[in-house]
Order: sequence, then structure tokens, then C-alpha cells
Amino acid sequence: MSAAVPGDAAAAVSAAPLVSVVIPARDAAATIGRAVRAVLDQRDAPPFELVVVDNASHDGTGGLAAEAGARVVRLDDRAGGPGRARNAGVAAARGAHVAFTDADCFPTPGWLAALWSAADGAHGSDLVAGPVAADPTVPRGTWDRTLEYPAPTPLWATANLLVRRTVLDRAGGFDDWVADATEAPRRPFGEDTVVAWRAIRSGARTAWAPDALVEHAVFPRDARGWVAQYRDLRHMPGLVRQVPELRRELLTGGVVLNGATATTNAALAGVLLAAVTRRRAPLAAAVPWLVRQGLAVREVGVRIAAVRAAGELVGAASLSVGSVQHRTPVL
Repeated sequence: MSAAVPGDAAAAVSAAPLVSVVIPARDAAATIGRAVRAVLDQRDAPPFELVVVDNASHDGTGGLAAEAGARVVRLDDRAGGPGRARNAGVAAARGAHVAFTDADCFPTPGWLAALWSAADGAHGSDLVAGPVAADPTVPRGTWDRTLEYPAPTPLWATANLLVRRTVLDRAGGFDDWVADATEAPRRPFGEDTVVAWRAIRSGARTAWAPDALVEHAVFPRDARGWVAQYRDLRHMPGLVRQVPELRRELLTGGVVLNGATATTNAALAGVLLAAVTRRRAPLAAAVPWLVRQGLAVREVGVRIAAVRAAGELVGAASLSVGSVQHRTPVL
């Protein structure tokens, strides 16, 4: 494989890797080349290999990954999500540890070394995560899409994660559990969180590697797209049902996702109760939300505040739908 790696990066890729870096990729032609080069440009890293799983792409993603120096595994059925692709990458991997990142992520040069420093040795950690930041080289618009995890999170995102292979096998691998009639089958949502908490329940030792920075691409998006993202919150109750530890680690009071969803749900409940009872008193529940909207207008202006409010309303409604669907309350 090393003969396929351009330039000095060939020396980093080992015939006997300690770590296998796995990247799932679907229709990622715009970013996969940079992602591969970022991995192959690691400094002071342990012996490693890079496996890109081309998850039935239609845009030449696999060929671009191979040209950049990755070993490519091809899947042809588009029904599966990134969890299935990661499982295929793990099956092809040779390392005793597996590091995960994504096709729209660009690990900084010390990424793998920092993850490995927390995992190496008899007393090293089995599950190591690091920070994710927006790509600083791209100007970021108000509604643009990216990913940021500046501090430890109970979600254990595979944008930046290292797992001991035996622990991952014991946890049963990834499960693309979200599939419904309104979306493409096996939509990604929380499959990384589920497998991480399976590992933790089995006794996995965890660590946070603050120097293992991954930068995430910034994608243009309009206000409508920003609001639409909140529909995904309908899956959060399902995730909490599978990972009840999130009630303690993520939710306030075991039920509330965040302050915005709490005040928005209270406002919606107050309006609904007022309509049903034909009384004004329940409308008082909407006051905290209205106050927050007034402060937002002063801070960012009417247009931006209105879009944010629309997103909050969509998110609160989505959480309510998901709570009923999964019989698991999350507000």
C-alpha cells in the first residue's frame, strides 16, 4: 500500500499498523482528497494505515481517495448508512486500534499522535475522543453548516474517535438504526453514541485528548436549510431510549435538552392549553420564550432572530413527535 502514497507521507503508512484510520465516504468528492492528505500528513504518529470506505458514491469519491493515497473499500448498496460503512472499514482494518474521522474532516498534523498518547500502554484508555472545530480557512456565514465539539461530549462523535479493536468488537459494531419512510434508508443519527456507550458499559476506559484537533469543513447553507436541520431532533428521544445514560450526561433534569427547547416547549404547551381551555392564564408559560426572542432581536436583528425562532419551534415540535413515537420524553 505504501507505494500508492505520494511524497513523504509514504513513510507514515505501515505494513504492520498499530492504528487503522477509517473514513466512511459517500459522494464526498469535494472534500475527500483533502481529508486523505490530512491523515497521511500526520506527524509523530504510531505506525498506521488508512482505509476509506466508498459507500456507494456516484461522484468518483473512491477514485479520488485512491489517488490521494488511501486504501479504498467499495460498497455498492446505497441503503446502508455510515455505520455500515465503518463496520466494513473495521473488517478490512489490521490495526489493534481503530481511529475514526469523516470525509469532510481534516485532522491537524498532531491528531493521531495525541489520540495514541492517551491509548498507548497497558493502562491506556480504550475510547479516546478529541475536539472538533470549524475549518478556520473558510469564512463562515450565518447559516452555514459545520460541526464543533470544543469539549468532551457524551455523544462520542466519530468525527474524532479512537477505539481499541477488541472493545469495539465487544460492543458489536455500529448500527444505522434510523430509517423511516420520509428519509433515505439508514439515515445517520447517533450510531456512534450508541456503540460508544455499549463499550463504556462493558468497562471501556475513556479519555479526552485536547490536542487531537480535527477541523470540519464549512458548507454553504441558507436560512431554510438551517431551520430544516431541527427536524432531526425527532430522533433524539430514540437515541435517549437506547442510551439512557444521556439523561444524566446530556439532559438537564433528565428531560430537557437545552434552555432553548425548554422555553419553546413551555410556550407551545401554554398556547395549546389556552386554546383548549379558552383561558388566558396558560399563556404566561410563553413569557420566557418571548423575552428571549426580544433579547435576540436586539442582539442580531429581526431577520436572524426570526429564523432562529423558527428553528426553535421546529425543534420543539420535532422533539414532541419523537417523544411520542419512541415513548421517551425529551423536551
